[in-house]
Amino acid sequence: MEKLDKHDKHTKLEKLEKIEKSDKYEKLETYPKQVAIHDHQKVIYKADVNHAKHVRDIRSKINPVCGSYMHRHVCVETVDGHKYTGVIVHVDERCLYLQCAWQDPRGFMPYNAILPLVLFELLVIALL
Repeated sequence: MEKLDKHDKHTKLEKLEKIEKSDKYEKLETYPKQVAIHDHQKVIYKADVNHAKHVRDIRSKINPVCGSYMHRHVCVETVDGHKYTGVIVHVDERCLYLQCAWQDPRGFMPYNAILPLVLFELLVIALL
């Protein structure tokens, strides 16, 4: 095992930090990302390439729509049939964040919660 002096360690650490920063801000348009699967690994599910593209298309269409209705009261229905009402407080490339008022079933004071909803699972968003 080779010994590194303090300068070498510092240089390697700087290089790693630069790599991490460049990966952190990688653009979303670099799809499709490939996952390294080795010969000894058994693939149990692989999404169809067209499906992955469709999901990205939905996210890119719905994101600006949700962003233009920030801080508005909405009703959201998911593809599973769940309905939520609340205020859109944030949207990013993957989720819509809905601030919902929840009533405690024991009769205590209502409280607020931020509910992240995955963009491609949203079926309907309606203004209230």
